[in-house]
Amino acid sequence: MAFDPSIPRWIKASAFEHVKTLTNGAYPIYLNSYNGDSSWAELRMDGPMVENYEFASFRFDVTLNILATCFSGDDEYAIDRMVGILGTSLDNDICLFKYGNGLEDDQSMFGTLQMYPSKDRKVDIVHFGLITPDSKFKRASIEASYTLWL
Repeated sequence: MAFDPSIPRWIKASAFEHVKTLTNGAYPIYLNSYNGDSSWAELRMDGPMVENYEFASFRFDVTLNILATCFSGDDEYAIDRMVGILGTSLDNDICLFKYGNGLEDDQSMFGTLQMYPSKDRKVDIVHFGLITPDSKFKRASIEASYTLWL
């Protein structure tokens, strides 16, 4: 039995809505793109990696990554505030909905992405600093990994 081919799209759309909702519009958030005019965040998804188990159940492993780009100007801590707000959005389980405009996209909930249930359950934050020496933009990455069972 194969998994529904819409699941990867629904996972990405649900994660995007989740991050936008929990950050409450603090920063513009894009999917796999960016706007170079001000501070912004870009949500990216690795996966899902799909494993088929007996009795027609599937495990989907996903890593979400937010690339934060912050215009710091004279504020040395602007990137830290941005990372704090964005990081809290990944420190939760994520409800998954059938978002879209196709016939099968009825907006119903179909599952929950859960952070990996292990002692290493965490949100990883990495600061890259200035993009270039003459730039006022700093970058950081916020990443967390999740599992979905269907």
